[in-house]
This record gives sequence, structure tokens and C-alpha cells, in this order.
Amino acid sequence: MKIKDKRLYFCYALPCAQTFVKRGKLKQQDLDKTIKDFSEGKNIDGFEKHFLVANRMLEIIASKMGKNEIDEQVIHQYYLIDHDKIVDARFEEMKDFNPIQCKIKIGKVLSVSQGKARVKTPFGISEYRTDFVNNIKPGDTVSVHYDFISEKIDKTNLKNILKSKPIL
Repeated sequence: MKIKDKRLYFCYALPCAQTFVKRGKLKQQDLDKTIKDFSEGKNIDGFEKHFLVANRMLEIIASKMGKNEIDEQVIHQYYLIDHDKIVDARFEEMKDFNPIQCKIKIGKVLSVSQGKARVKTPFGISEYRTDFVNNIKPGDTVSVHYDFISEKIDKTNLKNILKSKPIL
């Protein structure tokens, strides 16, 4: 199934790729180059082949929503609503990643400095990389995944996301 919004897709998917390095399916230097290329706006088409579970879950959600492509709404449904349930199930099966880090959290930016932002989430205050987002400032609401900010979320979009019910 076609991914309509690849930028948003990779903002959520790429942080998980460190797990593939640990599993020996991807070299660290290749991941570092991919993250650098993506953050510079370069095309990384083809890299989505690594995210088999996420891709399948996105396809299932799109189908259940009556869609024939993976758009922003499908990506938000998976990563912001249904993802944590899948993380828990995969951790029970694989046990080779940190399930707390993999869960998507919503937080408030406290400060920004040199490619990192301090963000307060329900799990506390931590520093996150800002490689995938532009113009982050204190007070912004963001989603975080592993050690990256995935996206800045406006208040209207956040309300709509939080009203969503799990599909999976």
C-alpha cells in the first residue's frame, strides 16, 4: 500500500531503526547516514522496507478506515493511538528493545539548544534530538519516540488525535 506522507512516516519510524542495528540487520553507519540524509531533506525512499511490522499495522489500519493509502490520519492512528499495544506485544515476543523508549509520548518543550530539546512528558523530563523538526520552541507540544522529537503537534490536531479510539 502506498505511503502518501513519507515525511511524517519516517519521523515516527526512523527512531525504531536502532533496534535493527542491535539485531544485526542494519549497520550503524548506514542508519546514521540515513538519519542525516532525511534530516537534510534528502530522499530515503526504499528505507521503509525495514519496518515490516509498522508497515503491516499501517496497512491494516488504512483498510479498517476504508482507505487505499497510508495518509496522515492513518499514521497518527497507528503511532499515537495503537502503537503502544503493538510495542508491548512485540516486546513479549522479542525482548531485545526498550519498550518504554519505544512508546510514543506527547510532551511540552521546555528549552531548545544545539539540536536538542528538553521535553516534559508523563515519563519525566528528557532531552530529545530535533533532527526531524524545524522551529521548535519552548511551549510547543510535540510527540517523542526513542530519543527523537517526531513532530510538533498543534492544539487542534492534538484534540482530534486524543478523541481517536484504538483500531487494532
